[in-house]
Amino acid sequence: MAFATALTYGTVQDNKRPVSNSVEDQLSQIRSQLDRIESSFAASGPPELRNNAAQIHAAAPSPWTYPGSASSTTASPGSPASGFPYMKVQTSAFTGMAGLGEDYGHMVIRLEQDLPAATAPTSAMFVLQHAKVMSALQSFSDRIHPWYPILEGRFSDCVSSFLANSFERGADAFLVLIVLASGTIVQEATHKLALEQRPDAMYLSAAMEMLHLVFLEQSLRSVQCLVAMSIHYYLLLKPLQAHDLAVLAIKKAQNLHLSGAIQRDKDTMEHWTRVYRVVLLIEGELVVPLQLADSNAWESEDDIALPTGTDIWTFETDPQSPPMMPQKTRSDEVITYLLTEIAMRRMLRRNTTAITVAASGNVEYAPLVAKELEAQLEQWFSYLPEPLRFSREFDGIHEDTHLQISFLRTQYWACMVSFYWPAVVQVMDSNRLTDITMNGCITYFRSYREFVNSAAVALEACLPNKWTLYASIFAISLGAYMGASNSLLAATAGRETWAALRLARDAFGEECHRSPSLSVMADSIKETLSNVDMHEL
Repeated sequence: MAFATALTYGTVQDNKRPVSNSVEDQLSQIRSQLDRIESSFAASGPPELRNNAAQIHAAAPSPWTYPGSASSTTASPGSPASGFPYMKVQTSAFTGMAGLGEDYGHMVIRLEQDLPAATAPTSAMFVLQHAKVMSALQSFSDRIHPWYPILEGRFSDCVSSFLANSFERGADAFLVLIVLASGTIVQEATHKLALEQRPDAMYLSAAMEMLHLVFLEQSLRSVQCLVAMSIHYYLLLKPLQAHDLAVLAIKKAQNLHLSGAIQRDKDTMEHWTRVYRVVLLIEGELVVPLQLADSNAWESEDDIALPTGTDIWTFETDPQSPPMMPQKTRSDEVITYLLTEIAMRRMLRRNTTAITVAASGNVEYAPLVAKELEAQLEQWFSYLPEPLRFSREFDGIHEDTHLQISFLRTQYWACMVSFYWPAVVQVMDSNRLTDITMNGCITYFRSYREFVNSAAVALEACLPNKWTLYASIFAISLGAYMGASNSLLAATAGRETWAALRLARDAFGEECHRSPSLSVMADSIKETLSNVDMHEL
């Protein structure tokens, strides 16, 4: 109980949210919280968690847990925790328990690996239409760049030069072409339509003819090119290609940094920092659900400064006319989200659920650790700046005031689901429901319902991360279905959970059939959850 008291005291102190009236103050608070959150994780926890090797404060990555963290691997091979059914497509114990087979995760990867590389025909006549170029740039600026701000202010000059010399091959032209390609994808009426008609084909084909120049060039621009291409394949629901390009970009960026090539100019260093931070986020989105080799870049992430938000590209249709939103305001909003996301990811690099190995060798739910992890999440939430603050309960009535809010809310509830999943597993394994596990399960099912409601909205708002969102809905909903189907937990889950499961089942859109991995996940979840309608009666 002494430990619980200490936890309560720390939580009360940390959750006092300072009053702030300026964007600059809010950005400063986020930067300070990156260090506060990380130091809190390092210092907190009962002595037995820090010192007793038999007690594991570990594991199960949420869909957003980073590589290189304690939680990105489940446990050492042969340990009792290595057989725990972590909520991941790549966890054989989990997919086996769900009735999909222990090789299901590997099968999903093989489907992506076996997909032949698409080669769109290159037109002999490459014609750029000014209106279409401007429209694609606007779409990229509105729908992609706020998530992954990789472009600097002078990118507009790069576009102007490209339009004047459209056949000049090089990294600048490559970057413009990939940006235009991505812009055409997100400006279509639906993602399904974009993936069917492939309006990006002309730009992508022209860019691919210059790819060797990007690989050979040792510059920040070449890093941008690889990151932009990774984002584009992410949009195309091709996770393996997106991952591989992200890893290449990370290594190229690291080489530039190690050589000292970018430290000589302050603006260049700031731009490198922002691009590097972005590509780390992209890699982290993909490496955990796919369980691919990672770059290990997060092992030295603490040595990299945080971006300041200077020199971020803003699209202007007419440079002579005043923009609808001041450029500084737009840049502040972009960097605010990026810093908020870095704070979330640093937190998730630690642990997202809590288990303990008992003297008997059984893996058990650790409620004190779950509460402490929840306290850390609340600390993150309490320091969200005003533009990104959200109502944790999704009511379906009030529209989110900011593009990224639905994604942040989804992350919040995905964390909560991960914290309390071990309580559900313990009930299913032991066939016993105690007061402690029941309280954990109540929180779990409530969190699941909020997660699904938020994720369904985020699918429309967050196109660059759509593959990861689908994979997360799939894995987390499998866990919720197994829990709700257990006779001991039926009353705890309630009809509301079955309604959420139906929403999860129906959330898989037609665009999923353009991705081998998402197609099989969509088919699997529709089959597994085929009976959810009966439980709502």
